[in-house]
Amino acid sequence: MSRLLYALVLLFAVCACQTTKTIVNGVDERDANEILVLLDRNGIVAQKIQEKAGSMGAGHAEVLWDIAVPSEDGERAMALLSKNGLPRTIGPNLLDLFTNTGLVPSDIAEKIRYRQGLSDEIANMIRKIDGIVDVEVQLSFPQQNALNPNAKLPPITASVFVKHTGILDNPNSHLISKIRRLVAGAVSGLTYDHVTVIPIKASFAIPVSTVIRIAPQQYTQVFGFTVATTSAGKLQLLIISIIILLVVLIACFSWLFWKISPILKRRGGMNNLFHLTPLPQPTVQAEVKPPSEEKKAELPEKKPIDLP
Repeated sequence: MSRLLYALVLLFAVCACQTTKTIVNGVDERDANEILVLLDRNGIVAQKIQEKAGSMGAGHAEVLWDIAVPSEDGERAMALLSKNGLPRTIGPNLLDLFTNTGLVPSDIAEKIRYRQGLSDEIANMIRKIDGIVDVEVQLSFPQQNALNPNAKLPPITASVFVKHTGILDNPNSHLISKIRRLVAGAVSGLTYDHVTVIPIKASFAIPVSTVIRIAPQQYTQVFGFTVATTSAGKLQLLIISIIILLVVLIACFSWLFWKISPILKRRGGMNNLFHLTPLPQPTVQAEVKPPSEEKKAELPEKKPIDLP
């Protein structure tokens, strides 16, 4: 009995000592979730482990994550991540470089903080659109030349990077134009023409067994209308049928008008046709006999006289 107990304890210890290998350290939650989905799609069970709280440029705490996989899947997992460019390498931005550089912030640091805050606010508004995965907004404010203060400043420009699920591919939604108007209206002095939007469609690593894949919709132009390619033939047939029907109706009305035009002339012309009253009846003139024939009819018929 004791041997069986020792065997069970040893088996439990062996199972508990199954080792895992950390393949990624200190990534943000978005990259960590992307890595988990990619590994799960390829049959690798991964764990997301909270590492520690880092610090962002504005002094806010950022939660970082480690990714661990079973030891036997470590090499294959790292090869998959390397092939797909994960985790992404992101360098420090200007806000990080100018944070906590001195007790008294400089004018440049204050301007950078303002621009970064404004860019983040605009990006948060765009993220509220359904189908938008991520947004990055970069604003460029021209600086006045100290050597030539009277020189004309170039215009303010904005670049917007939008990662989406395919919603921007639909030309009927006009979302790109709406995003440009939103950005231009949020920044004083920025015009619609100086806003550039770069849309990139996201390719999600989702298991095939759990998703019904839908082919991307293709669009084309038919007589100035933007429709799906599958419906282009039906729309062409419908428009051509309407044109043929209109031509036939015009021909029928023209023939009918040609037939009744003599009658209209005898009954007053086109003016009487558009009145609410019925068309007048044509006047019938009585036949007048010549006077010579009437006189002949009034005279009594002469009888012949027989002479003795």
